[in-house]
Amino acid sequence: MRAESVKSASETELAVPAETGMGHFIALYRQRLAEDSKLAPSSKSRREIALKALLKTWPELPTLDARRVTSKACKEWAARALRIGTGFVAPKAKTARKGMSPSAFNKCVEVLRALFNIAEESGAAYPNPAADLDRARIRTGG
Repeated sequence: MRAESVKSASETELAVPAETGMGHFIALYRQRLAEDSKLAPSSKSRREIALKALLKTWPELPTLDARRVTSKACKEWAARALRIGTGFVAPKAKTARKGMSPSAFNKCVEVLRALFNIAEESGAAYPNPAADLDRARIRTGG
């Protein structure tokens, strides 16, 4: 047997099966979003923007095994996203925003929950680790 073809036990454990990888569920989410005739184009666009923000704030998410993502990991992402954000600065902005806005964060939470709902439907993740994430409070002026 050739040495190149032998994988160590740790390499085998790190390999994420394609059918349980979050990248698989992200692709399914995008496919369902594109095929959803009930959603307005602007709603589809907003959800795609939220998915991009989610992936920017949690770049390793597509490589994770849905069966191994914990509620704690989702809460850690939420704290990091609210504190640091995506780093986006609007053109001609007078100040740079620290963290993610509550409305943008809440859309990301909706997308994350939807991803795990798809994983639940396929039997890859139960229960949904993002189900108990708190939404950010949106402050109104006045």
